[in-house]
Amino acid sequence: MKEFLWIFLLFTIVVLIWRRVRIAKQKPVGEHSLGCVALFLAPFVAFGLFMTGYDYFRILGYIIVVIGTLFILFMVFFYVFGDFEDDSSKTKSPIIFSDTWITEVQFEEIKENCITLLTLFERVGKDQQVFEAACNKTTADGGDVLPDCDHFCYVLKELFFRDLHRCYEEMEQPFGLDISSKENQCLILVSSMMSEDAVSGDYGAFCRTISGNADADLERVRMAFLKFMVSNVPFSNVRHDDFAFTSLLQTCGGSHDDLEQYRITLYRLVSQIVKIDGVVTPKETEWLEKMLVINEPKPERTERDTASLNPEEELNNLVGLQTVKEEVRALSNFITVRQKRKEMGLTLPVVTYHCIFTGNPGTGKTTVARILAGIYREKGILKKGHLVETDRSGLVAEYLGQTAVKTNKIIDEALDGILFIDEAYSLYVKGQDYGQEAIATLLKRMEDDRDRLIVILAGYTNEMQAFINANPGIRSRFSRIIFFPDYSSTELAEILFANAAKYDFVLSEKVKAYIKERLDKVVGNKPKDFGNARYVRNVFEKIIQAQANRLASVPNLTKKMLTEINLDDVKDSF
Repeated sequence: MKEFLWIFLLFTIVVLIWRRVRIAKQKPVGEHSLGCVALFLAPFVAFGLFMTGYDYFRILGYIIVVIGTLFILFMVFFYVFGDFEDDSSKTKSPIIFSDTWITEVQFEEIKENCITLLTLFERVGKDQQVFEAACNKTTADGGDVLPDCDHFCYVLKELFFRDLHRCYEEMEQPFGLDISSKENQCLILVSSMMSEDAVSGDYGAFCRTISGNADADLERVRMAFLKFMVSNVPFSNVRHDDFAFTSLLQTCGGSHDDLEQYRITLYRLVSQIVKIDGVVTPKETEWLEKMLVINEPKPERTERDTASLNPEEELNNLVGLQTVKEEVRALSNFITVRQKRKEMGLTLPVVTYHCIFTGNPGTGKTTVARILAGIYREKGILKKGHLVETDRSGLVAEYLGQTAVKTNKIIDEALDGILFIDEAYSLYVKGQDYGQEAIATLLKRMEDDRDRLIVILAGYTNEMQAFINANPGIRSRFSRIIFFPDYSSTELAEILFANAAKYDFVLSEKVKAYIKERLDKVVGNKPKDFGNARYVRNVFEKIIQAQANRLASVPNLTKKMLTEINLDDVKDSF
């Protein structure tokens, strides 16, 4: 009997694990009642085994064991694989993969962008300042009260679906869950991901849904889709060149980094949907180009003067960035020794001064690029040493054939200086994209004007690494990669105090201690794309705005009152 109990226990554990694996793979399983029946039959079999120990009952015992075991095996089989008692399941046909469905590769690409958006929605939803501002706005506009951050996160998803709906309308695509088109199959996947439904788990579950083998799953997605399309936040003031989501963030004080991440990720997602069927219509092309300039993007280029200070002195005065300073000093020393070799008539190996700056926003990449341009000018590498700053919108045109013209124009303005391309990874999008033309034009001009042009590419570390790996031409021309680490809380406090002193604001020791304490907490829980110095600048702006609100109704203001920042000004600014 003991052996029977051990074997039965091991058998039960194996069955349970087997069933859980099938559930994880979104495969059908039977009801729990079938497992219960199998367990109730186990004592019946055990009783039969007991009877086989007596000669008089041995035959009857064997019959009980055989019959009971067969019934147990039948119940276990249906418990693991499904009971097949649902009449509707009998009419289901096996899944036959069709070329009218999106492929598994396309499925994973869309899913990856959905995960990025979900992470963004969760981060923004937990931003207490944005949440409170959204609450005030919705109640002021006559909308529903937002009960908590979880509901706010749901509202953000609703706004995303409003933006996605607009994209489909602009491209003249039907917006719904009709599985006959690949574009609408994408909507099924997106709706499933946003509702965190089991349908989004893997490609097999998705195929069962769109093939009609899982009508219940499709119905859940349909209900989620309909709910997402009913937004609780009124936005009568949204301009035609705005998205609903970014309009909310701009109104409620959301970070620039979150705005940019949403805009870029939405573009990538819509770009994938557009190309999902292998045909890109003129309307779709026109809308993709328009998406890149929606929400008041940065100017196409910004030219910065680099001749105001001694560049190396300015580098030394920067807060933090010790490893970056060492990299720049090493490069400066290399140029100095190279110039000495040239003066002595020694042969010089061919080198390039192009760089890649990686790191999170607000870590000083643009500032160091401007300083580096000044160093190149001082060392005689560049005649003018000015910095021309641009991004994808300044290089990529709206129509076919114009990108090369636009890119060449920016490069012409950067000659004898540095061309600084922010978020350079956005130039590369899988498939056909005008960004590829910009990259090809840039690489050619870097070769043709190698004595007059230095290029610095900048962006997030992981995205830039993927961008480099995907472009052999970029990888071969950029040998210097400088990583910009995040600032510590002490360094951020130092930046904030320096800004205050620069504009004649006075902070007491008590106020400084409070700021340091708050920055310790912020840095300890910062997200991946934390704004660093940019975040501190935003905090400083909120502090002086709070001071202005406090003093607005005070008569006979003195110089001391106008320069003093007190604790109340600071408390609501983080």
